[in-house]
Amino acid sequence: MVFQEPMTALHPTMKIGKQLAEVIKRHRGLSKRAAYQMAIQALEDVHIHDPKLVAEKYPFELSGGMRQRVVIALAMAGPPELLLADEPTTALDVTIQYEILRLIKELNQKKGVSVVLITHDLGVVSQLCDSTLVMYAGEIIESGKTKDVLQRPQHPYTRALLNALPDLKAPDEPLDAIPGEVPDLRQRPKGCCFAPRCDRQMSVCQLRSPSFEVVENDHFVSCWLGREHQ
Repeated sequence: MVFQEPMTALHPTMKIGKQLAEVIKRHRGLSKRAAYQMAIQALEDVHIHDPKLVAEKYPFELSGGMRQRVVIALAMAGPPELLLADEPTTALDVTIQYEILRLIKELNQKKGVSVVLITHDLGVVSQLCDSTLVMYAGEIIESGKTKDVLQRPQHPYTRALLNALPDLKAPDEPLDAIPGEVPDLRQRPKGCCFAPRCDRQMSVCQLRSPSFEVVENDHFVSCWLGREHQ
């Protein structure tokens, strides 16, 4: 797993090389010496310049982008079949964000590692993801190929998210905000969780939760709009 805050994901009093070697030794059953050598290679695989020098540093001596690369190297040390990336670029500036996303895509293509990206940034989703699942209040409300979901959204929440993005053609226009608040999951409302905030809600929305239905091909949505209901 790649956590969104690399500083809290790394041991503050252990050098980078030792942290990586410990993970490699545990998962691969190698000697300390062999694990350390593989740790150097792991840093090189995530495009860290002078990996031997970085291996002798502590996390606080590295920049945010460098620390995030180390966290990715840690996650890949297994090696994994599945990489969970939780907001991996939140604490980074735009230039470093691009480099980290490019690195994750490279690992996906060259190492054959599947990636689950957890993010609120739909721009990142459009660049990186083949399939997209939109969640609200802990439930999947729409899923499908990324192009279908972003270009032909079917759920009111997905549309509201896209409408909230700034329009570069009209930079002075106010952003569209979604009214209301996310429900308390300890006291889930009856029916559709998004209904209290939805501008297209119907009476059935407050009574029953909709099931998943196919819109087209592999595009699914959980919404009462456009359905016959009793």
